[in-house]
Amino acid sequence: CPHSRVSGWESLGQGSGCFLFLDLHPRKDGLVVCRWVRQQGRNPSPEARNMRPNALLRLALCLAVVARGAAIGFDKSGNALEPASSTPYPLVLEGQELSGASIRVKKIAFVPIQVYAVGLYVDPKALGELKAWKAKSHSELAGDKSLYRALLKDNKLTKTLRLVMVRTVTGEQMGGAISEAVESRLPHQQDASCQAAFAGLKGMFSAPSLKTGTEIVFRWAPGGKLHVTMDRESAGVLESEALVAALFDVFLGDKAVVDRGALVERLPDVLAR
Repeated sequence: CPHSRVSGWESLGQGSGCFLFLDLHPRKDGLVVCRWVRQQGRNPSPEARNMRPNALLRLALCLAVVARGAAIGFDKSGNALEPASSTPYPLVLEGQELSGASIRVKKIAFVPIQVYAVGLYVDPKALGELKAWKAKSHSELAGDKSLYRALLKDNKLTKTLRLVMVRTVTGEQMGGAISEAVESRLPHQQDASCQAAFAGLKGMFSAPSLKTGTEIVFRWAPGGKLHVTMDRESAGVLESEALVAALFDVFLGDKAVVDRGALVERLPDVLAR
């Protein structure tokens, strides 16, 4: 393998025909995943054992990085960078401030593949009950379930999710994944507005492909209104509190598909102002 880091895996060392990799994506259960890879057609040789001392040393160093988690960095233009994909996020979007950014990873044939980055924005002028978490650290916020419940309420706080594709997929694939995740979070008894909004959401992903860099923005406005834009072009407005809450639950709920703690990394700074 000519690379020391491939698709989020850090090479810890190599021997004759063998490679040891560490998964750099932190798991919610705290486990660390390593992978031992043997080149096809080659058996591990005695020389492979020589990699162990060096591999263990690098493992200790990498575990320290994984344990503390990757922090948001910044580019020369002042944009925040989602750590795993280096996707840039402006600190302010339509008057809302960036709360944090995370990455959606899917495993294909046991290999983790980055699909899209996601950033959360909140209106600093209408924080309302979120002010109760002022002076709290990121570590305190990240593990506080009551904070996420507050973010999932249809209150006076306008919230925005900005998704940026880091991998080209078809519109059908992306629409199917989002719709499936949302549908599983909708109430069993749905009113007409919820059903219509859900149908509208599925219909927004009719494009043949969503190329790398494609931007999808979901803005939750008070009153259960979801404003959707794709590459800065309006895709429509959906009205259903149940649907909007289910969509945001995909990223902020107890079974979030991303590291939701990363989505509140900058929230202490926003609350401090």
